[in-house]
Amino acid sequence: MPFNGAYTSSQPPNDIASVIITDVSTGSDPNITNRQISLLKTDGSLLIPVVNWPPSGGSTITLTAILDKDYSLNVVVNWISSSPIGGSTYTQSKIITFSGYSNTFNYTLIQKMSSNPLLVTDNNFIYNQMKLIVFIDDSFQATVYGDQVSAQNALNRAKVLIDNANKYFS
Repeated sequence: MPFNGAYTSSQPPNDIASVIITDVSTGSDPNITNRQISLLKTDGSLLIPVVNWPPSGGSTITLTAILDKDYSLNVVVNWISSSPIGGSTYTQSKIITFSGYSNTFNYTLIQKMSSNPLLVTDNNFIYNQMKLIVFIDDSFQATVYGDQVSAQNALNRAKVLIDNANKYFS
């Protein structure tokens, strides 16, 4: 059976600066010597240097403290084999959107409303919270279509609201 490199990724809700990548490859290739992870921003530049992930490192790796804001990234994992097997796939690339910062900020708004129920009647507050939610959803809708640039632009719009919270959520 040919080797088919595959991975999943997630962002731990309690550590939004980190990314978890899990190797879920099928088939086997005993000659795999390394895996490499590249996280590419919308301009094609690397978010961090390429990460080497040897097979001896297990099937899951956590890249800690790499996200300083929300990103839509082209995550590329390459499996390096000293003797590739014909018909196998050794690279997987996916557009993945990480929105932990925006979601965490939205949760602070939810908590703010719990402690101050009158905010529910503040049209400006609710309108801006709805905009934040729409921007987060827009980023995921764009990701479904593989549109990394639109996903990042939506996250950038959410960041404007977050960075100007005193103006939009006071």
